[in-house]
Amino acid sequence: MDKLIKLTNNALLPKIVLLDLFEQHGRSVKFKDGLSLDLYKDQVMISLDMKEVEGEYKFTILTDYLAADQFIGRYELKTIEGIEQINSAAVWLTYLAGNACLCMEIFELEAEFCFRLVNGITMVYSRELHYYDEVYKILSMVPHFEKYAEENRGRLEFATERRWKW
Repeated sequence: MDKLIKLTNNALLPKIVLLDLFEQHGRSVKFKDGLSLDLYKDQVMISLDMKEVEGEYKFTILTDYLAADQFIGRYELKTIEGIEQINSAAVWLTYLAGNACLCMEIFELEAEFCFRLVNGITMVYSRELHYYDEVYKILSMVPHFEKYAEENRGRLEFATERRWKW
């Protein structure tokens, strides 16, 4: 980023500076390591590409939208460059706190399934396929999501086939 805003007394980044970033670069700003920020009506979310198995599937974490000032506070941003310091661990913690979903796009099925933690339960859903399931444990690692997809392959395929009948 070309702007470096130095603030005194450990003050957080002013909201207007973050919104100016979007004004300059568009509603979606890409950073290194698969991190991007998206803006919608003065609310900000993070998208983080996690893992892709070529030709099979990919994982992305999407945080909930936050008002710009809440976003700055959550990640304690003091400069625009601080955004580049947001790492996968911070985004994973957001998922574990129930403030993000992990989406698994299965290329063969042409569908995306999302996992979200709610009160110790992992919700699994796909809006496009009208699919919903609950797993009564916390799925928190990529192998857990891969195992869910493998064990429920028949149900996921059935939902995919029924997609066009609605």
